[in-house]
Amino acid sequence: MSLVGLAAGRIRLPAPAKSERRLLPDQSAAPSSGPAPGAVEDDMDKRDVTPASDEARPGSATGSISLGVLTLNFDRFQTTVGGERVELTYDEFELLALLAAKPDRVIAYETLARHLWDTTGRPANRRLNVIIHRIRTKLGDIRPYEIRTVRERGYGLLKTDEARKEK
Repeated sequence: MSLVGLAAGRIRLPAPAKSERRLLPDQSAAPSSGPAPGAVEDDMDKRDVTPASDEARPGSATGSISLGVLTLNFDRFQTTVGGERVELTYDEFELLALLAAKPDRVIAYETLARHLWDTTGRPANRRLNVIIHRIRTKLGDIRPYEIRTVRERGYGLLKTDEARKEK
């Protein structure tokens, strides 16, 4: 599944097979309040992926997400950290885009695997682990954010502990 429309806030992530609801590009959706920062997003399908405010994604109208020094450009499938371009594979870019669409939220392993490959289970979790490792290695320091693993739950693009303390 391509996340170009997702980045611009034009579509929702697909719902489970029991209720195939999709938001068409010309429809608008009200932002959801969602769970508290750091909460596990185990049913991401039910929530709109548009941010609560434009501050989280100032470039969303042009098809990009900016979080701190990290920028994802969906028009060109490019990622930059501090202005320097970082080469990511398609799966790496898609996974990072899913995490960036919900900053400060932990997304369950199963939810990520289902959206990326339409499969879940131990092999999918291991594949996620490998891709997250590659993303972390390629991006380096992306403070005030970091890709954090929440054991037996999932992954999240969360603010660092230092950034939270400064607030």
